[in-house]
Amino acid sequence: MQQVQIHNQDDDPTQRKLEKKQGFISKLKKMLLDQKFKDIIYVLESNDGFIILNLQKFIDHALPEYCKHINYQSFRRL
Repeated sequence: MQQVQIHNQDDDPTQRKLEKKQGFISKLKKMLLDQKFKDIIYVLESNDGFIILNLQKFIDHALPEYCKHINYQSFRRL
């Protein structure tokens, strides 16, 4: 009898990291396109970056709406 091990993708750390990054990118895109944050976040005309115009408002308003945390340093590391 041959033993077969089934690989569960839910247990794959590489897959979880990829899904986490994809989730972050999706949330970031929604945040950048959200018109209520236009006085807080400015998207560069080249669409290859953004500027946080008011860091405190970003931490107080944008991060809590789109992230599980309000720690700016954690946001920067992502």
